[in-house]
Amino acid sequence: MGIRPLAALDPRDPAAQFWVGVGVLVVGRGNTVGGDSVVMLQTLEHIDLSAIRPVVVATPNCPAWEHFRQVTSARAIRYAMAGDRRRAEEDIQAAIQKGKRYIHFHHAGYHIALAYALLHRPDSAVQWLRRVADGGMPCYPLFAGDHFLDGIRKDPGFVAFLREQESQWKRFRATL
Repeated sequence: MGIRPLAALDPRDPAAQFWVGVGVLVVGRGNTVGGDSVVMLQTLEHIDLSAIRPVVVATPNCPAWEHFRQVTSARAIRYAMAGDRRRAEEDIQAAIQKGKRYIHFHHAGYHIALAYALLHRPDSAVQWLRRVADGGMPCYPLFAGDHFLDGIRKDPGFVAFLREQESQWKRFRATL
């Protein structure tokens, strides 16, 4: 029995629904527009995250919980898309607090950049994109093609950032 049939046993079970989201993330079956963020948003949209906390506490060393740390930042994207600036900002700040000392925070940082782009805050979005790229995720094709960044594509800071990333990407392709 896979993750989806397990979740189908009780669609109200937040832990089961969470594992569906993690499973989809891990196997990479996401919509390429927005990448795994879209999958996480679609799967985890209606889950009360506080209901999952006992599962997190019971299995703190489970590698899949690294994805759980990104849920708050991904939810910020959903709020930004809905125009709920206050809740998006709250989740951004919560994600930043949760991500302190977390080695893979560049994933959540990318979500934060997307949320800021959707909130029409290009300076903040570019600042986070730079942190993401400098922190272990210099992914020019993602930055160039993610439609969640379309609202800042003409911003001079984003144009400069993308130019730098493209140059670095070409160097990496030629030498690695």
